[in-house]
Amino acid sequence: MNKKLPIPQPNRASYLRHKRETNRQILLPVLLSSLVILALFALIAYATFTPTGNVTRWAAISTIWIIIPVMIFMLIGLALLVAMVYGMRRLLQITPDYTGAAQEYVLRITAKIQWYTQEFTQRILRFRAWVDTLQALLKRK
Repeated sequence: MNKKLPIPQPNRASYLRHKRETNRQILLPVLLSSLVILALFALIAYATFTPTGNVTRWAAISTIWIIIPVMIFMLIGLALLVAMVYGMRRLLQITPDYTGAAQEYVLRITAKIQWYTQEFTQRILRFRAWVDTLQALLKRK
């Protein structure tokens, strides 16, 4: 009852080529780099822990190798920050003329909107007052 269904294995040329490429382009580099890292680890352990090994020198070398990527990322961040500051400087040199004109347009539009709003509400209030007066007159009779 607990039989598994057979999984069909494609025997197409493209699938077989894909398997070879996967082994050659993914698996082989990962295995080789792992072997190199393990060999370096063994070499460093041997050089450090032998009676003539200098632990402080290897600690300093390890610290340097840890700090180098951090410094590279910090330099990239600094370059981005410098680019942003330079861009903002250029933008601020260009924008004062345009921002003054834009502010003038916004102030004109705001004044028109406020005028239309007041006019609209005044007309509604006058109409409502007229309707209330008319209703009051009709109720008296």
